[in-house]
Amino acid sequence: MQYRLLLFFAITIFISGCNIFGSGDKNVSTKSLTGSWRLYDLQNDTGSATQHAEKLLSEADNNEIVKQGMVLSFFKDGTFTEVQGPGFYRTGKWRYSSKEKALYFTDSATSNPIPVTAEMVNNRKTINLASSSIQKILKFTRDAESLKDPEEDPFYFKNNEWRIKPVQPETHDQLVKRLGNYFRHLLYILKASKERKQTVVSFEFSMGFVRIYNGGIGIIPYASVPKTFTSTYFNEDNAYEAYDAFRKYLSTSSYRGAGIGDWIQDDYNILLSIYGDTQKGKF
Repeated sequence: MQYRLLLFFAITIFISGCNIFGSGDKNVSTKSLTGSWRLYDLQNDTGSATQHAEKLLSEADNNEIVKQGMVLSFFKDGTFTEVQGPGFYRTGKWRYSSKEKALYFTDSATSNPIPVTAEMVNNRKTINLASSSIQKILKFTRDAESLKDPEEDPFYFKNNEWRIKPVQPETHDQLVKRLGNYFRHLLYILKASKERKQTVVSFEFSMGFVRIYNGGIGIIPYASVPKTFTSTYFNEDNAYEAYDAFRKYLSTSSYRGAGIGDWIQDDYNILLSIYGDTQKGKF
């Protein structure tokens, strides 16, 4: 079972008047909503007539959707992105109206308003979106605070152009540009983890050709590349051409810079040199 869960573009999302971010802040604002939110639970709307008669089956269906994963990111420049584990991606504009206590999303699609409530769960910030279109309640928890520069967020739309499937086959130069944008996305994952002082660096929504390990950058076997990544290319031929360009680059280039014993910084420096070479015609 698959849902494109949010389906909420060119719509209004109403915010409840409850305390969204703890006892010290009773006001919802654009600033308090910026950052990334991750789906942690999904429940059937109690008014839904489509639930399984056997409650555990409904819970199992919902758990499968949560297992696939979803991240919704709001940026202070008014843009947002949505990434789902199966490879679904979209971006658009958002704004918060304090007068209406509502969020407006703008994209090429339209949908019905989705009411929102907010609560603290185990001292974590959460928001709940009740979607009448799929008769589900989507529960999100704060996954990452906003960065000083939104354009350096790995989920900012300019760093996720590689997720957009082209409408026709791409030339070699276009494939290298797509690769470069993917490397840029990975670089900002590493950089953001330092700024946010994260103890764990997650690539689970960004798995592709690149193998990132302690003190090195490599390539994984093509047969092990996730289909969610290769499907972002126009076809299998284009996907393999990009893969082969990266493979040949790694086999003919070297990085001789010193490591400092910080694997995040060391890998960042190596990957930065690779990204630079995509811009210098070395692929």
